[in-house]
Amino acid sequence: MNEIISSLGLTTWKPLLTAWLLPPVPGLLLMALGLVVCMRRRWWGIAIAGLAGIGIWLSAMPAFAHWLEDALLRPQPALVAEDLADLRRTVGKGRKVVIVVLGGGRRIFASETQRAALTSRSLERLHHGVWLSRQIGAPLVYSGGVGHGDQPGTSEAEIAAYVADKDYLRPLRWVESSSRDTRENAVMTLTLLHGERVEEVILVTHRWHMPRAVKMFDWAAQRQQMKLTVRAAPMGSGLEGQHPVLRWMPSGEGLALTRAVWREALAIWLDA
Repeated sequence: MNEIISSLGLTTWKPLLTAWLLPPVPGLLLMALGLVVCMRRRWWGIAIAGLAGIGIWLSAMPAFAHWLEDALLRPQPALVAEDLADLRRTVGKGRKVVIVVLGGGRRIFASETQRAALTSRSLERLHHGVWLSRQIGAPLVYSGGVGHGDQPGTSEAEIAAYVADKDYLRPLRWVESSSRDTRENAVMTLTLLHGERVEEVILVTHRWHMPRAVKMFDWAAQRQQMKLTVRAAPMGSGLEGQHPVLRWMPSGEGLALTRAVWREALAIWLDA
């Protein structure tokens, strides 16, 4: 599917095309259809509009979003203390391990700093990557350029390099600043690392993004004939401090997670 989209010259339209398929747009369209049907078949119209309302409510409910994440994506578990200890021993023995942090968006200008900045999603990933690097002693690479359809400016990886150096005092070893999506993250990062004799790549990204990220890096490694292990280090899966009842109430966070899960599922199914 990705090749078809590229051949039609619709690459920059991918975010817009995706937006039509993600909540709450389908539910709102279904609700509008129900109102139209009401003009001729009242009860059918009410039923359609009601179904749309239920769908929108579920899509914005954190409990439903987490269930959907597990059901559709089956994400990998987070690394635990035993995994970190094993990685420390591995790095200590000289195995070439690299931590790859995948970008999640940028702000082209932040008024509070008067410069480009990472989104909260990207900053969370960078934070976890830096923490993991300190835990096991492996170098960092950040992968992220300017997304499809985004305005030009400082690339995400360049912003991350500044933050890692100035704020975390943990400079990045490599910066991959040309990729526009997960597929290009994988291809361009491994191209960058091709001559480094890397034996293991530890991917850092959100839990819902990890299945597609691992799939793309495995594919890119095979394509470039690189013999390396791709290990998942997902983050963002901890328990939140909200009251359990609130997990069943609609919220912006619940809708955001549902949208992310559906986007990842569609990307995996369509190989986009």
